Amino acid sequence: MNQHFFKAKISSKKIINGDLCLIKLSVDGWKGHTPGQYLEICLTAQNDYKAYRPYSIASKPNNKYIEILIERIPEGEVSTYFYDISDIGDELLVSKPLGQFFILPVIDKNVILIAGGSGIAPFMSMIKNRYSNKKFKLTLFHWSQNFSGLIDYDVLINQNQKINYYPYITQEVPDNWSKGTGRINKKTFEKLDKNLYHKIFICGSDSFVENVNGIIKETFPHREILNERFGDV
Repeated sequence: MNQHFFKAKISSKKIINGDLCLIKLSVDGWKGHTPGQYLEICLTAQNDYKAYRPYSIASKPNNKYIEILIERIPEGEVSTYFYDISDIGDELLVSKPLGQFFILPVIDKNVILIAGGSGIAPFMSMIKNRYSNKKFKLTLFHWSQNFSGLIDYDVLINQNQKINYYPYITQEVPDNWSKGTGRINKKTFEKLDKNLYHKIFICGSDSFVENVNGIIKETFPHREILNERFGDV
């Protein structure tokens, strides 16, 4: 690893459900990021073994701290550390913000954000930045196995004037749930005016991204599609 790393410390840890947790890091010398960027996490074991993993930055761009959304993956050495073992005060290393591809445009264009599970992480940063930048309209689709995985649901559902929000639950559907259910299909985007959108961002597992791409290319031909995938971490 040639890039510069910053010293970081876990300042808070929130367990969201049996698979997800939100980690807040205080970072020495952190100067902010662009929404959609990611960073490399470096964990060092007692035997000096180092594990590096990329994580999207979920926090507001100008924050003095960093938030990352961790999905616990069985056999994932870094994600299981964060979910099962890590504690407030633990120290680690983080890289500078990385990636210039999966970021929001600064021009006046409407975009669609499509997230599967913890793929919501980079969009959390984009959405928080949207509150101070009204040049374009965001439309967010988020698929989760259960309600608790719909991060910031209570905030997003009340932002109709700023964001079009379409949450979906695929498995553990509450009895009083009145929003979307089931997996993505060709009918999902029928309600949208296809002439309004110029860029489409997709983030999730490999299988989710592949499935969504097939549908999007048929539904929104000749649109720019940006993909970000995550694997076992």
